[in-house]
Amino acid sequence: MNTVREQNIASVIDEVKRGVTQREAAQNWGIPQATLYDRIHGATNKKTSKLTNRRLSPEEELFLIN
Repeated sequence: MNTVREQNIASVIDEVKRGVTQREAAQNWGIPQATLYDRIHGATNKKTSKLTNRRLSPEEELFLIN
């Protein structure tokens, strides 16, 4: 589900780049306007941002487990 949402957000950003207003694009796709604004200005999704705050990468965690 998150992958579809990320694809939708990418499509909305493309629409905004083509000249559709942020408000109109967000309403058409059902994405919160604040989320669209944040993404256009460089914010990442929660999953990506959580990975950057970890001390160990997922690969390092798997290595320690095995």
